[in-house]
Amino acid sequence: MSDLQKITHCLLAAGGAVSEQGFHLLYNEEDDLVEKLWNGVEVQDERTVASNVREDTPATYTVVGMNGSPERLVFCIDQANFLKCYMYSSDEEGWEEADLGAARNTAVHPQSMLGTDVTPSGINVFFQNPTGKLQGLAMKGGSWELTEELLANPVMGTPLSIIVNDDELLLFYLNKDSTMRYQVKSHETKQWEDRIWETVKIETPVIRFKVSQDDKTKSFEAYVLTNGSLVQFVGNQNRVILGEVKNGTLVHSSTAESAIRTFLSFWEEQKLQIESKFVRICKADFLIKFYSFEITVFKYHKTFQKISTDRNHCPPKYTVWRSKV
Repeated sequence: MSDLQKITHCLLAAGGAVSEQGFHLLYNEEDDLVEKLWNGVEVQDERTVASNVREDTPATYTVVGMNGSPERLVFCIDQANFLKCYMYSSDEEGWEEADLGAARNTAVHPQSMLGTDVTPSGINVFFQNPTGKLQGLAMKGGSWELTEELLANPVMGTPLSIIVNDDELLLFYLNKDSTMRYQVKSHETKQWEDRIWETVKIETPVIRFKVSQDDKTKSFEAYVLTNGSLVQFVGNQNRVILGEVKNGTLVHSSTAESAIRTFLSFWEEQKLQIESKFVRICKADFLIKFYSFEITVFKYHKTFQKISTDRNHCPPKYTVWRSKV
């Protein structure tokens, strides 16, 4: 299977994560949300995460440190359009619903998608509320809290993609004028600012997209899956149509070969809270021609201080986990 086909395969899933075992992809099957372990060629294992979910529920898969022990969380939407959270139980070897406390009755728009990431202040889950506004749920002090509505004009059912870097969180969405915009929240000031990716305009229906950022140039790259094609945007360059998508298969275009050089980071960096310190972990880099894991571990004090880039020389007390799709 080609690498662009793997990208298409991941974007067609409702959500997922990556580990040394392979890709943990989430799919809707009738009323169930199912996790399938995919090695890039075939499905090796599967298990049910949740039942009675929305027919087209989006899902996010996040690995976090809670109470000193890493946990796997999946967020999705049920048939009544309430946000749900499921946690993997190693004791039961299966998924169990997690209590969101005061936020257990958080309602979302029937077309809402989801976006999840982890910042130094905690876990963030973003969605469109019943009025269509972008809003979030945040884990603060051990409890979930609904955050303020963001000043934005997203198209109903916009996909959401999140980048977290050393300085800020960036939440990408499609605006009502077909442009791609992003809300930026500073880790320091906690203030939000709306910005536009000026060269990106998408007028066809979009299933999902994933945005990454080059660490050195700070330029953005996006892979966009529409209902008929896979499209790439890099910085201020013109779009590249990589091929048509038919029945889940990518038929490469002639321009796709010129995109082999492209670097795509599917899995954003996440932070684990281990021994009361935040640790920035695992950037799984999807390289055209092959995929590999590049491990970078940071301690979080006031700034991120690099400790190691060698997975074989990480301090023993730190457990390396993979982040979400």
